[in-house]
Amino acid sequence: MKNLRHNLTFKAIVLVIITQIGVLSIIGMVYDRQLAAQMNRLVKNQILLPANLINDGVLKPRLVSNAHSKHQLVNDELREPMRQLFIAGSLVALAASIIIIIAAFKLTVSKRIAATLKTLKKVANNDLNSRVADPISTDEIGNLQKGFNSMVDELQRSIHNLEAEVSERKRTEDALRVSEERYRGLFENAPVSLWVEDLSQVKAYTDKLRRNGVIDFKQHFEYHPEEITKCMSMIKVLDINKRSLELYQSDSKKDLLWNIDKILPDEMLSSFSEMFIAIANNEVQGELEITNRTLADDLLHLYLQWFVAPGSRQRYDRIFLALMDLTDRIKVEREKIQLEEQLLQAQKMESIGTLAGGISHDFNNILQAISGYSQLLLFDKRVDDSDYKSLNEINNAALKASELTQQLLTFSRKVKSNLKPTNLNNEIRAIKDILERTIPKMVHIQLHLNKDIQRINADENQIEQILMNLGINASQAMPEGGRLIFETASVKLDDEYCRGHLGAEPGDFVLVTVSDTGSGMDKETLGHIFEPFFTTKETGSGTGLGLAMVYGIVKNHGGYIMCYSEPGQGSCFKIYFPALSALDSPIRQKIAFDADIPSGSETILMVDDDAALLNLGKNMLERFAYTVLTASSGEAALEAYHLRCKEVALVILDLNMPGMGGRRCLQELLQINPDLKVIIASGYSPHGSVGDTLAEGAKGFVGKPYQLKDILITVRNTLDAS
Repeated sequence: MKNLRHNLTFKAIVLVIITQIGVLSIIGMVYDRQLAAQMNRLVKNQILLPANLINDGVLKPRLVSNAHSKHQLVNDELREPMRQLFIAGSLVALAASIIIIIAAFKLTVSKRIAATLKTLKKVANNDLNSRVADPISTDEIGNLQKGFNSMVDELQRSIHNLEAEVSERKRTEDALRVSEERYRGLFENAPVSLWVEDLSQVKAYTDKLRRNGVIDFKQHFEYHPEEITKCMSMIKVLDINKRSLELYQSDSKKDLLWNIDKILPDEMLSSFSEMFIAIANNEVQGELEITNRTLADDLLHLYLQWFVAPGSRQRYDRIFLALMDLTDRIKVEREKIQLEEQLLQAQKMESIGTLAGGISHDFNNILQAISGYSQLLLFDKRVDDSDYKSLNEINNAALKASELTQQLLTFSRKVKSNLKPTNLNNEIRAIKDILERTIPKMVHIQLHLNKDIQRINADENQIEQILMNLGINASQAMPEGGRLIFETASVKLDDEYCRGHLGAEPGDFVLVTVSDTGSGMDKETLGHIFEPFFTTKETGSGTGLGLAMVYGIVKNHGGYIMCYSEPGQGSCFKIYFPALSALDSPIRQKIAFDADIPSGSETILMVDDDAALLNLGKNMLERFAYTVLTASSGEAALEAYHLRCKEVALVILDLNMPGMGGRRCLQELLQINPDLKVIIASGYSPHGSVGDTLAEGAKGFVGKPYQLKDILITVRNTLDAS
């Protein structure tokens, strides 16, 4: 624009000068004509002037001057009008010049600018092929038009590049969206539980501990377990998938995250220390086995694999965790171990029986010789002979030893049995009379006999030996008195029960239960009670063959024996004798296991510290449409009931649990809801120590291990009771 202004100024000046020259020429011509006319008029008027003007001296000097003076006089007279005429002419020339300049400017500049604006509008309407006609002028407008064309060219190139970039970005976004959808699909539908977590605060904290001098993090976490809890509180859960909801029995992600403390109780946090140690040592992946709980309080055994996402290996702000459920596998492994232990025990007992049987025959022959020769010597002796007493002691010892060999033969099942249909109720009543005259009076004998039991094929003498041994052992476990309870019932053992109890066979059985309220036995003792010569009595107080003989007799009758006992809780022996068929038994018809079994839709809270029994009972009840909540302790049961008290219609409660135990748990539950229906589940007899707990407010009893029909009938009857 500067050059444009300069050009216009120069042209305007030239135009003004030319205009003024023309105006001045015209004025000059007018001036000459006016001057000549004035001179002529003055000359003519000189003769005609009045005399008084001449006499007054006004024109006298002029008239008497020479020709030059006359000319000067006319010039002076005309100077002022001519000057004014000149100024007016100059102004007119200037105004005309300005008008011409403006007109020329409008005619040239406006036209070119209008063409440029027209092209600009086309460009604004996306017509990027429009251009200003190639300007020839090099003035400002020409340069402006050239610049405008260049700008449009650059704009066209930029838009083309931008469109290419947008297309590329769209392709990238589409690919990213497809990748995200694929990732989300894989994440949500993965067959294992997946968690995405932010552990950046944990990493920062372990780095701080290292700067403060911590070197061995394993030792640090062992000495300061509260640090594990602190690290757990720093974890941020970013996402979880659907399988996690199924695994932890949650309805929504929000519900699961809100109850994270329930699936990770304090006692389970220590298993995460390995992960924190690995993070402290800058490791980016690892694996460990942990235990969690579901929102229904079921125990979970999990295998956890974790790795830091690429791009997060400095901050640890994105870590993937994969959790695989090992609960069923571990359950199977534990059952396998249990069966292996049972098999080992059975093989051990079989081996001992074989050994005892072989030794007993040979040893009995030796004892027979000792006894025979001692009797021959005694036959020739008088009572007052010096060696009579010694020979008699030898003979008595041989007789006692012979009795022991008979017991060993019974244990090894080498003794023949005189089997015949037998009513166990009659045998128990007869033994009660004998025991009442034998055991201390502080021990009270109670009978709970089912009058409809089936008969069994048994040797009455051997059955008597079983009952006498168990009764005497029970009385010795109650030196200060107590209760000895005999019970009978008809039961049916199913395949599921037999799979968990090696030696048991499916079918109909008569169950004889002998329980006491004595001192009980620990787990170590229980593992040896049926072994020959094992005893917990003082030296000289017993041979250790009583329970071994009981075991041998039961096996010889095709039965199955097991014992429940805990220190301070008494002992309970359960003996299963095969029942005779219904055709041979007029006492009771065979139990119809396939008859209609009651079911329901109520919610039941089952409490037991034995995971195998807990799962067994849960599966039984759920199979018949009940909703089952589980808890492994009294404390967990109270918490579960507080949360879902409106849903729980019945509680099945084990008594012997760690912590507060079942009895105190029953008391706490009844304080919360005095009308709550509680069934006691126990391996002990309901007429023994369990009876005291039943009297405190429980509504029913079910024996352990659970029999399907028994537990379903007991549950239904309890729920339906008013």
